[in-house]
Amino acid sequence: MGIIERMRQRLVDQYLANRKEDWHWFEDILTYDNGVMPLALYHTWQIVHDSTVLQVADESMKFLVKVTLDSGHFRPVGSDGWFPLDGRCSRFAQQATDAMVMILLFFKAYQIKRRNKDLKNLFQCFTWFLGENDLRLPLYDHETNGCCDGLESYGVNRNQGAESTMAYLISNMTVLNAVELECEYKQRENYSYKVTNKGKAYLEPV
Repeated sequence: MGIIERMRQRLVDQYLANRKEDWHWFEDILTYDNGVMPLALYHTWQIVHDSTVLQVADESMKFLVKVTLDSGHFRPVGSDGWFPLDGRCSRFAQQATDAMVMILLFFKAYQIKRRNKDLKNLFQCFTWFLGENDLRLPLYDHETNGCCDGLESYGVNRNQGAESTMAYLISNMTVLNAVELECEYKQRENYSYKVTNKGKAYLEPV
């Protein structure tokens, strides 16, 4: 618990030190794999159940939604300049790991909050791999089962590195897990667990 407490406090302090009215982030720049930080806080909340941790996770995730999903499809922060405070958000190059991390973030948020909007955002980020992106070009290659490395201003980066392919595969598995979890939550809403006097459990419609 010691290291978790220290890292939790460090992240929260970093957020409070850099948070401004229209900038809800941990530093004065957005770079790559940004979703890792609110994702880490959601995981932390499941251990420490600190309301401040949950608030910071929610606020920072909402800020990322505004930055990356306001265009109607997922648009990660580009690596050609990133997104500095009081600056412009770079459009390219977009990387596959950014989509993966956001998918993991929304899945964890859905696990905790059960909000349909988190599920919707998860699916929206996944379709980035399939062509719902700035260039309307797919990154997942159905012939090779690999994933292209990202979107550049000139088109798709056709290199299919291990990192990008793993990002797609992890994203795909997370989407499948999300569908299963949604069904489970709906089942819990419609059924309740009962136990017979012999100790056998069964489901009964509510």
